[in-house]
Formats: sequence, C-alpha cells, structure tokens
Amino acid sequence: MKTQKGFTLIELIIVIVVLGILAVTAAPQFFNFAGDARLSQIKGVEGAINSAAQIVYGKSAIESEIGLSRSDTPTPAVDSIPTSYGYPTATVAGIVTAANINVAPDNTSLAGDFVFTRDTSGPQDMIYIAPAALIDATGYGITEVTATNCYLQYIEASGPASNQGYTLTVVTTGCNS
Repeated sequence: MKTQKGFTLIELIIVIVVLGILAVTAAPQFFNFAGDARLSQIKGVEGAINSAAQIVYGKSAIESEIGLSRSDTPTPAVDSIPTSYGYPTATVAGIVTAANINVAPDNTSLAGDFVFTRDTSGPQDMIYIAPAALIDATGYGITEVTATNCYLQYIEASGPASNQGYTLTVVTTGCNS
C-alpha cells in the first residue's frame, strides 16, 4: 500500500471554508480606513489651529497688539497674519495660513486636502474647514460643509479679555461614514 502524500480534497475544502469565515469576520475592520484617516486629519488640524493661535497670540502680546481688533487701522498683524485681539482672524490669510492648512485657494474647487467656507453674518467672523473628500465638487457653502458632520468651526476672538478668545468647535460624528 502507498503512503499518502499531500492533502485530501476534504482537508483542502475545510481549509478554504475556514479561511473564508476568517476573511468575512476580519473584512469590516479594513473597510473604514478612509473614515479613520478623515478623523485623524480633523484631529491634526485641530491641534495645528490651537498651536498656531497660541503662537500668534504670544507674538501679538510681545508687539502689544492684543487689545486691537481687526477693524482697527492699520489692521493688526503678526508675521503678515492678520489678527483680532491677538488671535488669527477667521480668514485664509489668518488662521488657515497660521496653521498651514492645505485648502483649495479659491473656495470653489477641491484642489486642497481641505475646503473652507466663511460666515461673516455674525458679530465675529467664522470659518468652517472640512476634508475635501467629503464635499461634492459641484459647489459648497456652509450648508454643505456642516452637512458632512466632519468639520471644524473657528470663530475669531470677540475681545481682549481671556474669556473672549477664539472658539474652536470640532464635529466628528460624520468622519467615519
């Protein structure tokens, strides 16, 4: 009688079935890489904005500009970054430049990693920043950016007091979708 070499057909089928079950079980762990990347991007921008705002504020304090609003003449600025009460303004030239965020240059294209839109209707200007991958290329504004539920809202400082500094709101509930 010959000795058996190799696998039998039933052993091969069992191994394939087990590998299939493992693949189906493990696959959902790999499907959400994009969502995790977007969440990580938002958290990175949050840190960059907070760091940049504090650096600009420190430089404004040295130059005695923390009591000046953006409407003062001449417009207060630190290293060519316009400020309001010592913090960067809610503009591309302000906080976006200070934090070195890669945004589309014209607010109508998706050329950068992030898109932005501004709201100047309130007492303080605001800028919304979202990952470009979540925005439809046909156009976007505040409604489209906030509908992603994956964005940052930067509101510039409202006064020189410590409780009137900038406000940064981070919404991440839609980053993993």
